Parts: sequence; structure tokens; C-alpha cells
Amino acid sequence: MNQAIVYTKASLHRAINQGDKVMTISTLDLKDLLAELEKLQTRQDPARPSAPLVGWADPEKIEQMRQGRRRYLTISRKRGETFTQQVCATKAQPASKYAEEAA
Repeated sequence: MNQAIVYTKASLHRAINQGDKVMTISTLDLKDLLAELEKLQTRQDPARPSAPLVGWADPEKIEQMRQGRRRYLTISRKRGETFTQQVCATKAQPASKYAEEAA
């Protein structure tokens, strides 16, 4: 468990036991707590794909690949101006004999 969470929890229990209605928390602890909450929210986001995220790609170039006008796709590890579509990993399937002959 994050030290900021442990410290804040202890401070909260102390304040409750003393009957305090207000508690002071440091900005660094609050920053750590909010980061943990964001991690939890990301894990529980139903819109998040179930497959692991590989990176981000340009949606126009993905469409060009689907139409056969493009043979490769550049994937960025970080989201950018043109790299806005998530690319997720799937289980690799062995190439069929037809696909090997076509290449």
C-alpha cells in the first residue's frame, strides 16, 4: 500500500477519535492519493479494451490498411496529434499457407 495512503488513513482515524471535523493533509500526500485514484479508475474503465495496449496509431492510416492501400502501420507508444486510435495486442495466429504465397 502506498505510504501516502497509510499516513492519510492514520491521520483520518486520529482526527475522528479526537472529534475533529477538519483535517489537514499535505499537498504531496494529496497528489499521491489522487494518482492512486486515477490508476484505479483506469483499471475499472468499461470503455478500456480488455487486450493489452500496444500503442497509438493514426486512424486514417488504419483505414488505408483495411482498404489495401497501405502495407504497414506506424505505432507510437504515446498518444499524439495524429496518433489517436488505440492499438491493442491480440493472440498471434499462424499465417495461412495462402498468406505466405501471396507475400
